[in-house]
Amino acid sequence: MVLLLRKIILVTVLSRVVNCGIQRITVTGRLLCHGKPIGFLDIKLLEEDLLYNDVIDDGKTDMNGHFKLSGRDEEFSAIDPFIEFKYKCSTDKVISTNDIKQFFVPSSVFRYLGYVRQFEFNFGDIDLEKIQKKFV
Repeated sequence: MVLLLRKIILVTVLSRVVNCGIQRITVTGRLLCHGKPIGFLDIKLLEEDLLYNDVIDDGKTDMNGHFKLSGRDEEFSAIDPFIEFKYKCSTDKVISTNDIKQFFVPSSVFRYLGYVRQFEFNFGDIDLEKIQKKFV
């Protein structure tokens, strides 16, 4: 009986340790160029890792430039998610090529409450005319 109780406790503790690494993220926003929506653009939600980045989700913006991506990753530390897409949005001063843009979710989003590992972030309206850097 004591051995069975020890096994139950061990399984319970191990399952909590394994589950503590699962983190879910949902990101939303809208992509614009010169104030106009960028529709049907391929966009990815990735998680930055040391050796290679994990693709959490991918999709397209809708006809109004809105996107919603979500997924999960297993990490024991806080995840470092970002969106990535390729788009050309030239300005009067800078001629743009098909630049790959990356926008990171701020680390302040990740506040842990017990075992809850569900996070959401809204990038809002991102007008690429005003952003000339690759990483934001």
